[in-house]
Amino acid sequence: MNMSLSFAKKFARTAAWLLFIPITIVIYIGISAFTKNADPGTPPDPNRFTKVVLTEAGKLDEPMEMAFLPDGRVLIVERKGGVKSVDSKTGAVKLLAT
Repeated sequence: MNMSLSFAKKFARTAAWLLFIPITIVIYIGISAFTKNADPGTPPDPNRFTKVVLTEAGKLDEPMEMAFLPDGRVLIVERKGGVKSVDSKTGAVKLLAT
């Protein structure tokens, strides 16, 4: 009795893996069918981008990360640990934390 329970557990585990593999393959094929591989040698069209100056030069110290807030502010994390807020309308920079 105990031996058949162990066999049932092993069988269920094997069956789960046998179902997992084809499902994973189907998901991979489905995702790859909808993703378009761009030619790495072709640069993007320059008209796709718009350069926007947020603030004057020298107000930020090695910016590394940006987050855009719904109210129009931009949070910027600097390499040395500063967290600054930039008002996108006025360009005013405020140090929030270090």
